[in-house]
This record gives sequence, structure tokens and C-alpha cells, in this order.
Amino acid sequence: MTKFIRSGWKTEHLFPLLLFILGLVVRLDLSADFDGLYGQDAFAYYQYGVEVKQAVGTLKVPGEMYWPMGFPLVLAAAFTLFGSSAEVAQMVVLVAGALTSSLTYLLIHDALTWIDWPQPGSAALTAALLVIFSGQGVQSSVVVMADVPGLCWATLSAWCLVRYALTRRRPWILLAALALALAGITRWAYLLLVLPWGLFILHNGLFLLEKRAAFLKDLFLAATMGLLILLPQLAHSRQNPAALEAHGWLQNWSLRHAAQKDFVNADGTFHYQRTIRHFYARAAWDGYYLHAIFLPFIGIGTLALLWKIRQTAPVVILFWGWLLVEYGFLIGIPYQNIRFPLAFFVPLAALAGIGLTSTVHPVFSALPTSLRSGLRYAVLLIITLISIRATYTTGKAEIHHLIGLKNADLNTIEWVQRTIPAGTLYTLDLWLMMQHYAPELAVKQIYYETPDTLAQQFPSSEPTYVLLNLWAIEHQWAGKAPWIAYHWLNEHEGLTRIGRYGNYTLLYVGKGTG
Repeated sequence: MTKFIRSGWKTEHLFPLLLFILGLVVRLDLSADFDGLYGQDAFAYYQYGVEVKQAVGTLKVPGEMYWPMGFPLVLAAAFTLFGSSAEVAQMVVLVAGALTSSLTYLLIHDALTWIDWPQPGSAALTAALLVIFSGQGVQSSVVVMADVPGLCWATLSAWCLVRYALTRRRPWILLAALALALAGITRWAYLLLVLPWGLFILHNGLFLLEKRAAFLKDLFLAATMGLLILLPQLAHSRQNPAALEAHGWLQNWSLRHAAQKDFVNADGTFHYQRTIRHFYARAAWDGYYLHAIFLPFIGIGTLALLWKIRQTAPVVILFWGWLLVEYGFLIGIPYQNIRFPLAFFVPLAALAGIGLTSTVHPVFSALPTSLRSGLRYAVLLIITLISIRATYTTGKAEIHHLIGLKNADLNTIEWVQRTIPAGTLYTLDLWLMMQHYAPELAVKQIYYETPDTLAQQFPSSEPTYVLLNLWAIEHQWAGKAPWIAYHWLNEHEGLTRIGRYGNYTLLYVGKGTG
């Protein structure tokens, strides 16, 4: 171990850099002709990052935000340095995605070296390549969202924790606490990693009785570091009507959801094809996160670690603890989203890499030394390339689909601009997008309207319009706020259809033609 810390590390330092460059090139190639803004979440993050930058510049507290502040704070810092364009926001996520692959390599290499696992570099390299070319990983790396930055912080925290176990140097556990807190204020679910991280520390701390005072001091300072990040965030969240404890996922979380397919939540009514537990488990074989070829290797990797549990217990706690707390949380929420398994993708890739190398290397151990190394690495490379080609192709196709959807929405906005004169426009899905790309339109979010607020606004002296996906209003949103507002306008003011473009129908509020 000492030899590794002093010399072995230097021989491996080039791999993380090469992986970062490879990951960045892949993501830059896929982000061509796309500014990273699609969906209300992306626009909300971007706009709030601009607001935070302006608030800091004027020494004011930024306004309310539904999500935690971690990602907007990083955006605000980038905007301060490089300007407030959408491309700068996208570059933040691109870099985080590329950096996650490097951190994955460092985490797995150091963790396996610490427990004297054979061929740690092979497992680490395999897992890092899976992270680089994951379909969802590359898609989430080109959209201005918090998923990839949160995963990056969590992976950095795990690596720093392993480095602390290797070196017993205090800065590493302080960095681990800092990164975990930043992951938590980027995506709330990462706060759950306190549980496996705590078990990891406890397991290793029990063997340091002769240094208990120093160990406890390290823990106290790490906890203080984390609280310095978390407390301002919690104070800011208390000012938000949708504070953390009032979040619908927490209020409605239940393990009974794991076996369900049909839900009514804050975003409407949903009828899914699969149960929640099946949907999120599919990340292990769906070809979008991991190719199905790696599913048996995940099992083999787990069995290989359990076979030597006395030696491997810290790594089992770290990887399986990470995977279980994040998966366990997701199967209890009343919602399915393909992005969310990113929260446990790094440990999943780690187990796949460990399993593949644990299978391939022994098979060639009986061969002459001159053939052994080349053949086993060739087989590793072939299997990995088969996997990453499939997942990368899937991710690339999904990004092109995403760009097509955004272009269709932009065309809808241009059609609205050509069709109606100045006035007020109520919409739902295109609200923030229209604010960004068509600021001259007076756009209102119909989700926030109620019969009482609408009654105060009508009759109106200026032309008023509604732009909605009526199928979604009548099916997904039945009985919810947008549905109630739409029907109130129709019953009390009257809605006259002007036209339809794609999935959206434009209506004039009133009996005339607008």
C-alpha cells in the first residue's frame, strides 16, 4: 500500500487525463447545434443561475427556487467568469460529465488497490469507459441540468473518502465532506450517501483505536465542513413555499410504490408500462445505461467481492451501499424518469468492471506469460467496445431526437409570433422557453392560475390567448391546476380556436376571433 501511495500513483496519472479528454471530445461532438436548453427544468436552472449572479453582484439574496442551490451557484460562478450565455451553462455540464469518468477511474483504481485486488487498473478503465459512453450519461451531459454535476460531486466525494482511508490525511476527509454536501445541494437524493459513507468510516475507524482522538477530530471537522455548506441551503429552502420537507416525493414516498404502475402526482396522471422497481432496475441491462452483456458481470463482480468479504468489506459497503440507498429511494417515489438512475450509475459501472476483469483474467492465467497479458486485454477491450458502441449509439440517437423536439417547439413559438398580435398568452410546457426565445410576448404560466386569480384578471381589456397541448390537459392533467384553469376559461370567458401547430392548439380567450 505504501509503495502504491509513493510511486504507483505516478505511473497511472495519465489515464484520468486521457479519460477526461476523451469524455469531453465525445460530449462536445454530440452537443453541436444544441445549446443545452430544452425542457422547463433546463430553462429554470439557466435563468436562476443568471439571477444568482445578479443577486451576488448587488449583494442581495436571490429569490425562491424549487430545487437546491448547488447547480445554480456553479452556473453563476461560470457566468461571472465567461458570460451568461447558454453555451457557458452547457459547458459546465459537459466538463462535469467528462470529469466524472476520470473520477470514476480514480475511485475504482484506488479502492481496489487499497484492498489488494488483482488488476485494479483494468476494472477501473472498463468502468470509466462505460461512464463515458453511457447513453443517458452523454445525453444528460449536453443538457443544462443538475443530474451530471450532482453525480460528479458524489463521485469526487467517494474518491476523497477512499484517499482518506489510504493516507489518513485530514484534507481528504474534509474534501469528501465538502463534495458530498455540494452533491446534496445539487440533487437532494445524494444526501442519502451519508449512510454508506458513515458505515465506511465506522468500519475503518474501528481499526484505529490507538489513534482515536485524531480520528474523532477528523470526523468532527468533516461534519463541520458539510454543515457549512448545508445550513445556508436549508435556510434558503425555508423561504421557499416548496421547501424540502414539503416536496411531493418526500410527502408521498412509500415502498408500496415499488410494485405500482399507475400514479397521480403533482405532475398529473401517469400510466406506466412497468412497475417502479422494474423501471429503475433496468439501468443494469437496458442498453441505455449498460448493455445487457454486462448484467452477468455485475453479479460476478458482486460475488467475487463477497467471496473475500473480510478483505473487501470496505469496497462492498461503499459501492453496494451507494447503489442500494439511491435505488431504494427511487423505487419509493411516485414517478418514473430515465434520468434518475444516474444517481447510482457509477457503482453499477464499478461492479460491471470488477466482474468483467474477475472473469477474463483467470481464464488466461494458464497461458504462457507472453500471450496472457495481450489476450486478456484484447478480450476486455472487445467486450467493452461492444457494450459502449451500443449505448453510445443509443445516446446519440436520443440527443438527435431531443434536438428535433426542441426545433419543433421553436417552430411552434415562431408560428405563434406570426399568428397573434401583442397580448397575454397562457401556456404550460413552453412557458420558460417562450420567455427565453420570445421575450416580447407577455407569457403566463397557467399552472399557477386558479379560478380566483383568473376571476381577478377577467374581463381583460387586452387580447388574451391560450397555447396548450389539449390531449395532455385532458389526460395527464385531468383534475389538476392546468385542467381546472383551462376549463374555467372555457366556461366563463369562452375559448375560440385559432389554429394548431404540431401538438399545440392556440385559442383566443373570448367569443371573437382574436
